[in-house]
Amino acid sequence: MRSSITVVVALCVAGLGPVAIAAEPVTTAAAAPLNDNEIICRKTLETGSLVRKTKQCFTRAEWDKIAAANRQGNQKTADQLSGGHNCQATGTC
Repeated sequence: MRSSITVVVALCVAGLGPVAIAAEPVTTAAAAPLNDNEIICRKTLETGSLVRKTKQCFTRAEWDKIAAANRQGNQKTADQLSGGHNCQATGTC
């Protein structure tokens, strides 16, 4: 038992931990073409509840539109909080 722990510690110190043992490349699903009409369902927590969730199902294109609208709203809020100055565009705040 003690010798196996010593071997594991020695491998980790030498940089040959679990990362080096996994020699096969991991494939991702990103290589497959995306279908804009694919329906994706997500669960979100309801405001004011620690356990109640709401399930929302939209197509991939609709989720992209929702994400773009959220980014635009977040940017608008950030601009309003900074006094209307767009620090990234002008470089000065």
